[in-house]
Parts: sequence; C-alpha cells; structure tokens
Amino acid sequence: MQNNTIVPVDQVSVEPTNSVNIQPTNSGDVQIVNSCDDQPVNESNKRTRNVDATNLKLYLHKIGKNVHPDINLSTDVLLVINNLLLDMHDQIVFAADAIATYAGVHTLSVKEIQAATPIVVPPSLAVGAVQVATDATNNFKPKLLAPGPKRKSKATQNPDPIPEPTSGQSIDLTSAGRRKVVPRSTRAGLTMSVSRVEYLIRAFSRTKRIGDGTPVYLAAVLDYLATEMLSQAGEIAKRNNINMIKLPHLVEALQKNEGLKRIAAMWLLAPDPESADSLS
Repeated sequence: MQNNTIVPVDQVSVEPTNSVNIQPTNSGDVQIVNSCDDQPVNESNKRTRNVDATNLKLYLHKIGKNVHPDINLSTDVLLVINNLLLDMHDQIVFAADAIATYAGVHTLSVKEIQAATPIVVPPSLAVGAVQVATDATNNFKPKLLAPGPKRKSKATQNPDPIPEPTSGQSIDLTSAGRRKVVPRSTRAGLTMSVSRVEYLIRAFSRTKRIGDGTPVYLAAVLDYLATEMLSQAGEIAKRNNINMIKLPHLVEALQKNEGLKRIAAMWLLAPDPESADSLS
C-alpha cells in the first residue's frame, strides 16, 4: 500500500530540467520558470546567410564557360574583372542619378540607365551594350506584365490554388505540379545576377525608388562588358596554347581593344598592372 502523506511545498526537492525550472513561492504555489529565458543566447547557433553582393566571380566564371567552354579562369583575372565591373556600375548609376535629379523624378527607371550608359561606356562598346540590354529588357517585360492565372469559383476551386506571380518573380509549374520560381536572370536571358545588381543599385543610388526593369538593363550591360573582356582574353590564351586565362592575357586584351583600354585606364596606368591588387 502506497504512503499518501502530504509533504509541504517548502520541503519538496525537484531537480530542474534543461527547459523547466520549478520554484516555490511565498503563497505556497508552485511557479514554473522557463530556464531558456535566463540563459544567454548563443549567437554562433543562429543560421545566418551573409551574401556579399559585390562578389560577382561566380557569374563571371559562368560567362567565361559560355564564351570558351574549354578554358578556365585564374583567380586574379576574376578579381580584376569583378573590380572593373563594379567601377562601371558605380559610374553608370552616378550618371543616372544626376539625370534623374535634373529631370526632377524620384524613380530610377530604365530611361535614366539607358541615357547614362553611352556617357560612361566608350562608344565602341556602347552600341553593343545598349542593344543587348534593350533585348534583355524586352524579353523580361512581357513575362513581368503578363496577367496571372484566372481564379476559379469557390465551388470548383482547388484546395491549393496557384498564386499569381508578383512583380519580381514568375511562377512556373514542374511536371509534378509543384510551383517553381523562375529567376529574373533566366527570364531576361542573362548570366549576370539581376538580384545582386539590384542590391548594388539600392546601396549606391540616391533615388527613393528604382524601376522593375532597371536592374535588368544594368545587369545586361555588365554581362556584355564581361563577355567582351573574357572573349578577347580567351582568344589570346588559345593562341598561346594555354587552357587558362591568366593576368597577362587579360592585360594584352585590354590594351589592344580601345574601348576596353578606356574602361581599365586607371588600372593599366598603375605601377604594376599585372598585380591583381592594383585595382582593389
């Protein structure tokens, strides 16, 4: 037979667990305290994703493989082209901001970026850059402005309806019927990331808003300039029977092309232009 003797609360000894702490009060009641509130939060356990928007090396490597599939790129070449593209981005956005301020508009649209591109990019490259960027923007806009799927009535509505695409994404269906978000770069037919270019514009621009097609247009310009650099540097590497684009190949390509030479003028005039840290 069990002993049902009542023990006062003050004499109860309960070992607290990791998550619950039992403490007696003056009134005789039992108070349950969550021990997690008393312990400091360990910041190292949090899963954070810090993406460096200024790092375009992954997309430069993809562009290089599209131009020369059998040639690799050295780390120094990726660093130099990455810095050159960031410098061109800053100059184009700065000129577009000045145009928007002069026009009295508060939205940085495609019109301002299109007007600023021939000002910053040399004429020999500006024509091709504007043409490629215009085509990419035209390929992007019809899908951007396309109406979403019509919603059915409540009687015939599916339990999991397909949401309408927002301004920043396009929803496609896989063979299994699952929703699939198509990146903006794929919709525009670009290799350069539109999302990273948009982040750079928002971080550098002084305007309050930016248009939906603005990062697409500027990403296409940067994609075109990177393609020109890697294409000519890859041809020089092939003539030397080398399957990797190294820094001397890039320097020779920039010096031979008048437009690329103007883009990399400050780096080529450095005391040691073959050093990857000369532009950083």
